[in-house]
Amino acid sequence: MQDRPTAAELVATVTEFLESEVLPNVDGTLRYHTLVAANLLKILRREVDLQSAADAAERTALQDLLGAPEVDDLLTLNERLHRLLLEADDLQPGFEARAWQVLMEATGAKLAVNKPGYDRYDMAIEVTP
Repeated sequence: MQDRPTAAELVATVTEFLESEVLPNVDGTLRYHTLVAANLLKILRREVDLQSAADAAERTALQDLLGAPEVDDLLTLNERLHRLLLEADDLQPGFEARAWQVLMEATGAKLAVNKPGYDRYDMAIEVTP
């Protein structure tokens, strides 16, 4: 077990330093690169905080959808779903809708890490004339 500071705390400290100490004292290209670095650190922090639970939820959802509780590898599960959706002509009724839901939830979890605020989807926005 890692003692303190944790990885998340270290990332937060460096982010705070960049935003409070460096950014006010630089301009031009260096300011832009500092903003990019701070944003990347924020993504890393969210990944540390959220990715493990997101991966577990996606794995469970895909295992249930595919009837493959013995498969633990997310890449393998996603490849199976991909092949099934591309190659199967006779999917069970409702399978595509369930697959869509699983994929939307996994995408939302990824967006919560990479671009918070874009992780919520409202279908009503798309279907409203």
